[in-house]
Amino acid sequence: MLRIAADMTADLPAISDRTANKRRGSGKPFVPGVSGNPTGRPKRTPEEVSLIDACRAKSPEALAVIENLMATSRNDRVRMDAALAIIERAHGKPTQPTTIAGGTGGPVQLEAIRTTDWNALRAALQQRGKQGA
Repeated sequence: MLRIAADMTADLPAISDRTANKRRGSGKPFVPGVSGNPTGRPKRTPEEVSLIDACRAKSPEALAVIENLMATSRNDRVRMDAALAIIERAHGKPTQPTTIAGGTGGPVQLEAIRTTDWNALRAALQQRGKQGA
């Protein structure tokens, strides 16, 4: 069972303010309710638009090359990669399921504790790590 000291949450606002000042510079806080990026995403340059259009124009030709590799290649790896390229572009890559479980495969158990003895807490956590929990 992982134990988290409840006193640690009292330090979070101070840590967050210090970190924020390092990143933004002192005296430049974000104003609540106002976007940090008011102009939004930058517009594409004419060169970027031209490149995207050129790539889209070549897409049917590129698909034909991939289809040809899939149908005629003697190398199974090339055929598989070509087939996957077509499937992933048509349907997207499959999602990978993620499971988070406790030490015995059951649910993760958390317990909040109050402490001011940080050395004892650190030692207890290190001991738990050595046990493989």
